[in-house]
Formats: sequence, structure tokens, C-alpha cells
Amino acid sequence: LAIQGYTPDGTVVYWNHASQNIYGYFVNDAVGASLYDLIIPPEMRHKVEVGVRWMFENRTGVPAERLSLRHKDGHLVDVFSTHVVVETAEHGPLHLCLDVNLTEQVQAEKALLESEVRQRIILNALGEGVFGTDTNGCCTFINPAGLALLGFSEAEVIGRNTHSLFHHHHADGTLYPQSECPLWLTAKDGKTRRMEDVFWRKNGELFQVRLTITPTLSEGHIS
Repeated sequence: LAIQGYTPDGTVVYWNHASQNIYGYFVNDAVGASLYDLIIPPEMRHKVEVGVRWMFENRTGVPAERLSLRHKDGHLVDVFSTHVVVETAEHGPLHLCLDVNLTEQVQAEKALLESEVRQRIILNALGEGVFGTDTNGCCTFINPAGLALLGFSEAEVIGRNTHSLFHHHHADGTLYPQSECPLWLTAKDGKTRRMEDVFWRKNGELFQVRLTITPTLSEGHIS
């Protein structure tokens, strides 16, 4: 936990080792310098100065927030920052900034986003219809080929129960209970299923489909 303590004018009076690790400044470089000059990006400076002044005037902190602050070499460091104002015998009112480094989390989020983008590109390029649902059968995604086969728009499908929307009757017109739906069963038992069946287009036409239904697992649980 990186902790910095500074006076109302922004002068640093406390700078722990974790602050050195996150921001690159040694204690001797930081103490006595302006926090604004050390780690606050120029475009944030006015907003931060106003916020700090308000905190000292009201002797209170502000809700914790995610910030991008400046490292000694100029690159930005993502942190989760908490702010409090305390009374001290040596310095009077002191603003304490407590920062947690989020760099690894940000990198992980970026990698996840890039992975999702790649998956979306692949799904959009497939000629076969692909859709996914949550464990209640509500659609969470569907690719363009799937929409073209069904005749629906994406807005008409996302968030809707897929069984009720396009898998509601058998080929002979008899009602297809959701409790017998293979997708619903896979959501319950986690078994992969392959079968031939029929779906119903938006205009009421039925068409033959070859289904492959596979569960997705998160920490060993169907999701």
C-alpha cells in the first residue's frame, strides 16, 4: 500500500517505500517536493488542487476512485486511490493518499478485451449460426449468420429466451416444452449434445438444424 502525506499546499512530508516502488521517486526526492509536480498529470492538476483544497477546508476525504497518475519516467500508473485528512501534532492537518497499484489488473483486463474482440471477429466470420445463452436460456450473443437464418435483428434476440423465441414447437406443430429442450438440459447437467431438430423463423417458417450444444464452465460451474 503506497502512502503519501502532504500539507495543504501539496508539499510532501511522508513517502513510504511502496510509493517509491509505484512512482519511482526515492524518499529523499519526494519529501519536500510538491505532490502535484511529482505524480499528478498536468491535465489533472487543477481538478486535483481544487479537490485537495476542499478536503482540507472540510477536514474530510472523498470516495475512493481509480486514477492514472504519473511515474517518474513519465508513463502513467493505474491506481485505486483513497484520500483522508488527519490531524497531526507535527504538521497540523495532513492529507494522506493511500494507493494500490492496478497495473497488473489493467493488463489482464486489456488482454481479456483483446481476446473477446478476436472471438467476436471469428464468430462474425463463421458461415454457421452461433448463439449463446445464460443458464436460464436467455440469449447473450448471436452471430450475423444466426440472425440471417432466423430473420430476427440482434435487438430482437439478445436478452430473450431462445426456446420461446425460435424453438417453441416440434416439426409437427406440437408444443415443445422447455423442460425437454436440449439447450435447457445442457445448462442443467453440463453434457454436450448433438442432434437434428427444427427452429422457427420470425415469419413463422420452420427449418431443419443440426445442433451442437456445449456448456461453458467458470471455476468448474456451468455459466
